[in-house]
Amino acid sequence: MQPTSVTVCMNVTPALAEAVGIN
Repeated sequence: MQPTSVTVCMNVTPALAEAVGIN
């Protein structure tokens, strides 16, 4: 597991949440 992957996941997760409208 690379730290970069974790960073990307953290950045993509909130983006998807906004796209779906969970927030």
